[in-house]
Amino acid sequence: MGIYSPALEEVLDKIKGYLEKGEKVRVSQNILYNEKIYRQLLLEKNTFKGVNTKFLYVDEQNEVVQNEEINKKLSRLAYFLNVFFNDESELSIKKALKKGEVKEREINDLDDVSESLAVLNKSGIQEAEKVKKITNDMKAIIQKHNEKVEEINLKADKIAEKSEVFSEEIISLLNPIYKEILLINFEKAKLLSQGKKEFDFIKNICSKKKMFSIFNKNSSAAYTKIIYTMEYFKRLISKYENAIHMDLKEYRTYIDEVEKDYINKRRALIKKSVT
Repeated sequence: MGIYSPALEEVLDKIKGYLEKGEKVRVSQNILYNEKIYRQLLLEKNTFKGVNTKFLYVDEQNEVVQNEEINKKLSRLAYFLNVFFNDESELSIKKALKKGEVKEREINDLDDVSESLAVLNKSGIQEAEKVKKITNDMKAIIQKHNEKVEEINLKADKIAEKSEVFSEEIISLLNPIYKEILLINFEKAKLLSQGKKEFDFIKNICSKKKMFSIFNKNSSAAYTKIIYTMEYFKRLISKYENAIHMDLKEYRTYIDEVEKDYINKRRALIKKSVT
């Protein structure tokens, strides 16, 4: 679901000193902080480089929040509001949800790859055994990840049905599961990093074998699936290039630092008066 709606005239009138020509304003759902209600405003303007977005926070009277400490707290709350409830946001955990048939196909594809790797291993390609083990271990991690993603979204949906106000209490309910999901993703990357060299080797072998099996559709399809999977594994590793050397404790700290940095960058986009 989206969490923003077009600003009403009563809001626009209060923030007119902050608006520039061409800016459109959207208003978030209510955010509770220190027993008071606030909302985040998105001030969006189309430019040649894309949509330029700035932020404001307003209280129940639609007065712009000037207090830096309150803005800091509200920026954090708005960040998690987008993570847990805004399926239109790049941050949304809802984007990790997969339909049943997609999850089933993903596991079936890994089963197929594992079987094909076993055949390669029997033909004398020893590296295929290590990659097969990693592929089988990946299946279990993916299934665990999917279960946690379903769990957090189910809880978020139930919360959304009962409450129209986002608060620190909701973060405390959902954030532990969210952090588990992030750590499971890291677990994937750590596992895959063990076979980085072998992935390249297996991909090259299969690419050559595929060239000589163009008239055998089954073999060609099997090699294609292995090649695609090796490329997919390598892409996952590359996403964690800056963190792959870390242990679990270090990665937890890294997650917190990245989170704070993102929130601070958003806070820096809080708009100043233009009049």
